[in-house]
Amino acid sequence: MISRFINKFRRNDSDEQRAFQAHVLGLLKEMFPDRQFEMDADPLTITSGKMVMGLTNLRANFLATNQTDSDLIDLISDSIGVVLGSDVVENNELDWEFAKGRLLPQLMPAEYLEKMTLVFRSFGDNVMIGYVVDSERSYSYVREEDIKRWGVGPDELHDIAIENLELNSEDLQANFVPGDNGLVAIAGADGFDASRILLSGLREKIAESLGVDDFFFGIPNRDFLICWSSKGDAEFQNSMRTQIATDVERQPYPLSGKTFIVKADGEIFLEEQSSIGDPRAETAELN
Repeated sequence: MISRFINKFRRNDSDEQRAFQAHVLGLLKEMFPDRQFEMDADPLTITSGKMVMGLTNLRANFLATNQTDSDLIDLISDSIGVVLGSDVVENNELDWEFAKGRLLPQLMPAEYLEKMTLVFRSFGDNVMIGYVVDSERSYSYVREEDIKRWGVGPDELHDIAIENLELNSEDLQANFVPGDNGLVAIAGADGFDASRILLSGLREKIAESLGVDDFFFGIPNRDFLICWSSKGDAEFQNSMRTQIATDVERQPYPLSGKTFIVKADGEIFLEEQSSIGDPRAETAELN
């Protein structure tokens, strides 16, 4: 059952995504010669100035066609082309009234801080909670200068982002395997699956579904949240930890190969252990 979830994500091969990104970049340069485009470290993102353009929906739509250049050009015109041909609102022009309804939290590698002065909270194991202003075709990272311009504090920003993620997750679909070796997997591939562990209501529902007070979880990449029962046997526990440690090296948008714990009070810890049954935990800093 676990392999079924893992195989699903192996179809999102990072080399294939990088090739798709490069091909779209070439077409964009031909279609819009007056604009500057660059490949981002994220294989499904292209930047133009301060604008970040996600390619996830474009790629999904392209895979549903005959996959010719003509198909891709039409899709680019219908999606990215609409953005580029309009009066794009860049970060330094974003109005708070516009941004607050589209604000979402996103788990990110701490190395992102080397590129931008982002608003963030620590999470654990070199993972941070960042924030984005999301839309159907693009998103913008929230920087320190943005909240200064908006007159919004980091706590208010966080609370609003969490509220928006809760609304965004109302129709969330999850895969559930019952029993002592039970697990819950969330894989909506919208960029915010790992971030959903921040939702206290979801943590309560997962604990209830698994029939435990405490449960473990992993966030090997941005588009996957896997939670499992603390009642599982040693073989199951080792298998889950090994798979997470493997996936963080293979999947796009890697986050952490470590195991985390949600305790009965809802608090999140980063587990550091030498063997099953001998956990030494550190609290993940969520504030």
